[in-house]
Amino acid sequence: MRTVICTMLVAFVVSGPIRAERPDGQKQKKHSKYQHVVDEPRASALDIQVVFSQYEVRVIREHYATRYRNLPPGLQKKMRRTGQLPPGWQKKLEPFPVVVERELAVLPTGHGRGVIDGHAVIYNQTTHRIIDVTVLF
Repeated sequence: MRTVICTMLVAFVVSGPIRAERPDGQKQKKHSKYQHVVDEPRASALDIQVVFSQYEVRVIREHYATRYRNLPPGLQKKMRRTGQLPPGWQKKLEPFPVVVERELAVLPTGHGRGVIDGHAVIYNQTTHRIIDVTVLF
């Protein structure tokens, strides 16, 4: 009797995923593995705005006054459109020195600041989405 109950219980548990349908009720499409949905984070009641203040821009510009180089026009357009940099340019992101970071306001957890070719940026460290950009020169 015990083996019969155990066998039925195992069969019931295993058969659940086999008979499960997609939540939207559609059958599996031929190319569904190529369809990607990007979930944007929803704004919460405590929406925090992370931007450079005038004081912070002045401090950063004074520190980086000797450097100057613009982003290429195509990259500027891509940054405006998507808010993200290509992986190769993400590697060029140079964090601010400790001397500069001490003079700036503290960022929320998960955010970082840095310089990319003459532009100071605030970005999300997990998604690398750019939140604010200011031209240094």
